[in-house]
Amino acid sequence: MVAKWAERDPSAAAAYAAQLPEGALRRNALGRAAQQWTNADPESAVAWISRLADPTTQREVLPGTLATWASTDPRRAADWARALPEGELRERGCESVVSAWVRRDPEGVSDWLNTLPESGSRDRAIDAFAPNIVESDPAGAMAWAGSVSEEKRRVGLQLRLLNNWKRNDPAGARAWIEATDLPADAKSALLRAE
Repeated sequence: MVAKWAERDPSAAAAYAAQLPEGALRRNALGRAAQQWTNADPESAVAWISRLADPTTQREVLPGTLATWASTDPRRAADWARALPEGELRERGCESVVSAWVRRDPEGVSDWLNTLPESGSRDRAIDAFAPNIVESDPAGAMAWAGSVSEEKRRVGLQLRLLNNWKRNDPAGARAWIEATDLPADAKSALLRAE
């Protein structure tokens, strides 16, 4: 019902969905309304979602809405996500946009990532970007992973990428490990893990 209504009047359908009691029905209705609204007017849709009082609903609905927008205008969706206040909503928004954008235009994503200041949202966006380029550019993926500021996320991403690289190109991965400036014991551990 909400999806059909949202096709005709997405803002009214979204307002109705927002008044439903908390629960799966409300989340589903909000998601469907937001999806339709994004197809018609993405900036208004994401602006409305960002003004919702319930942060849980924002976190659940905004990433998908931004991903839908990114399928038609990734740069504007990315810039909109970047303009959110730093925090989980911005992190999830940036991650969602990058995930939707990277398969079509990895160079555009790379250029955009280079404009982001060091932050949790940049780290999370890189975490979405690097695994998508590791097969075509493993050294580049590792360089991106190395730029993640939060140590635990950086190390986890590097290990995931390296494991993928070792499966696809063991000799290339070995050469990268040997050429890095990692401490000798870390290099040995990575080489033994082959």
